[in-house]
Amino acid sequence: MTKQQYDFVKLVEESVQTPRRIRDEILVWLYFSQLEDFTRLVGHDYFCEGGVGINLQDNCVVIDIVDILEYLEIDENVIETECGLS
Repeated sequence: MTKQQYDFVKLVEESVQTPRRIRDEILVWLYFSQLEDFTRLVGHDYFCEGGVGINLQDNCVVIDIVDILEYLEIDENVIETECGLS
């Protein structure tokens, strides 16, 4: 695992709550203060085509990271998740 991949997984682990797998999504709740590191780790090239969809909460944002994990070549199984609706 590269340093970038490791740092991304660590950031996800330090999020508001444990990531949740719901159907074909892996949802991550990130504090607003984590967004700068999140975008730096994913990289400018990923966001230059229009960004990603988010769900804005009162103290965080929720992001589906499945496509990002694929882009960063991180195996989904590395991310410890809670199971949601199937």
